[in-house]
Amino acid sequence: MPRHDVVRRPLDLLGIAFWCGLLTGFAEVVAVFGRKAVDRRFVYLGPDAVWTTPLADGLLFALLGLVFYGAASRWRGPVARGPVVAGCAAIGCTTVFLLFPQLHRAASLLLGVGLGLQVGSLAARRAEGFHCTVRRTLPGLAAAVGLLALVLLARRASLEHHLFVSRAAPAPGAPNVLLIILDTVRSLNLSAYGYPKPTSPELERLARSGVRFDNAFSPSAWTLPSHLTLVTGRHLHQLGAGLHPSLDGRVPTLPELLRARGYATAGFVANARYVSWESGITRGFARFEDYPRSLGEAIQGSLLARRAYHHVGKLVELPPLRPRVLAADINRALLAWLDGTGGRPFFAFLNYLDAHDPYEPPDPVARRFGIDPTRREPEPDGEVPHTPESMRWQLAAYDAAIAHLDAELGRLFRELDRRGLLANTIVVVTSDHGEAFGEHRLIRHGSSVYGCMVRVPLLVAWPGRIPAGHVVTAPVSLRDVPATIAELARPGAPSPLGGRSLTRYWAGPGAPRPDTVITALRQEPTHPMWWPVSRGDLFSVEFDGVRYIRNLGDGGEELFDVRRDPGERYDLSRTERGRALLPRYRRALERILAEGSEAWRERTAEARRALRSGAGDSAAIPAVAPAAGLSGGWSPRPSPR
Repeated sequence: MPRHDVVRRPLDLLGIAFWCGLLTGFAEVVAVFGRKAVDRRFVYLGPDAVWTTPLADGLLFALLGLVFYGAASRWRGPVARGPVVAGCAAIGCTTVFLLFPQLHRAASLLLGVGLGLQVGSLAARRAEGFHCTVRRTLPGLAAAVGLLALVLLARRASLEHHLFVSRAAPAPGAPNVLLIILDTVRSLNLSAYGYPKPTSPELERLARSGVRFDNAFSPSAWTLPSHLTLVTGRHLHQLGAGLHPSLDGRVPTLPELLRARGYATAGFVANARYVSWESGITRGFARFEDYPRSLGEAIQGSLLARRAYHHVGKLVELPPLRPRVLAADINRALLAWLDGTGGRPFFAFLNYLDAHDPYEPPDPVARRFGIDPTRREPEPDGEVPHTPESMRWQLAAYDAAIAHLDAELGRLFRELDRRGLLANTIVVVTSDHGEAFGEHRLIRHGSSVYGCMVRVPLLVAWPGRIPAGHVVTAPVSLRDVPATIAELARPGAPSPLGGRSLTRYWAGPGAPRPDTVITALRQEPTHPMWWPVSRGDLFSVEFDGVRYIRNLGDGGEELFDVRRDPGERYDLSRTERGRALLPRYRRALERILAEGSEAWRERTAEARRALRSGAGDSAAIPAVAPAAGLSGGWSPRPSPR
């Protein structure tokens, strides 16, 4: 072996490995965020991944280098530079190739190993030149990591400071605003809405002090589009038609409006997967906490480190890379932020994930609902059959999780009251979507637009300003929440937000005519075949006590009299009454689609023509679940006519 191809010191080998790791990390960043720029898919990483990924890869490669050097030293043989470089380059190239799903794993491995051998051979032939290259560029690569970290941290701090100090003076006596999203909580399982189990005593107290909407519907059956509507007042079909819709600067948001009115604005979210910077929802927030800066996030951003952590976790118990953000964590973050607002009116946006699957209520509350927290039932999905027994266990765990979340809300309200803030705070509590537990032979959410998945709680309270104990039975959409908050915070002031203020249900003369309630769900290639939405985009339209569901893909139609049949058990589309009603609801949906964004109009052109011509098979949209679950369960009392 030529002497110039021998690594003489462990530090040299560590330098080579760290250098290869940094290059791999930067290549990962370019590949991941480059694909995001092209196809606009979410990467589910925070912006800090641009520097934490190279750092994680560099440290992991350095660790591999140490292992390699220790193994070579054990055999008392010289450590050749060529094989070291070849091994690091092969691992790095394979890692980057694996980021492209178009390449088969075997092809990625062959390409990575082949390139690694070529790079190793080149390093062996030109050892001195390669050594000089590593020595000269390594400090620059390391400095780039540090510089990116400083730039992002400084930018975040500077933006928060700018948004905090550049606000206009708030109006005298302007109220605080607290918008609370209970992720995945359906109204059917809240004692505040008549559920027989005591799941929400704190929300019951809140309802007695304000307005409760008995028939509030989310704009979609999953997190992302519903949250976008909650800050803009615009429906999914008005925002775009991409796989993962996101907001751009053309759509005004509620936090932007309130910040312009002098509010301190902040968002604290537990569901960072969709309620994050990638969705564009952060605009207008001076502080927004989604992805934390942590070791787990750094490992999550590196494909190699993430897979290594996963495989080690099979041998020894390791904590999750992304531990669940609990309600208590959200509350602490909010209260700490409030300490620095300087007494200005605030707008706080809170997203709680405690009632989302997997349902993991803590011990005391779990046992009250008959759940042993040490025993886990298999979670039903497309592969695991969901028996009535397993579904009952899931439902009980869900109830317990809601009860735990409700208790944490009570603690937050009491602390705000102790600080003297609650008396002048508009509190809005709602959810982004519901959950299915065997209804229509479906489970979880995101598969259809039935009431169990989109009927959500909506409570609005402001002591002394909103009538206490008022109940609205008319169907309403969460689309109107932003306009409602804007109107309550400054009555009569102009607002660029979509929707109409719900104050008309208690402040206006007489009973207003309800708006048409719209829910949409977009088809995606990853949907399981047995989901109704797998056959096409789904829309539901509700007015005059009838709910119409249309699958724009296969033309399937369903019609429900939700006043007499709130559980949507009896499809009227094939009855004489249903056939007489269908043309009216088809025309309503056709008008709605025509008012959508250009992308939606192009996407639904054929469906709109079919609706215009009255085409439809008047058949129910079947749900072909792998096994039957609970078909009944508790049903809400029908709303009065």
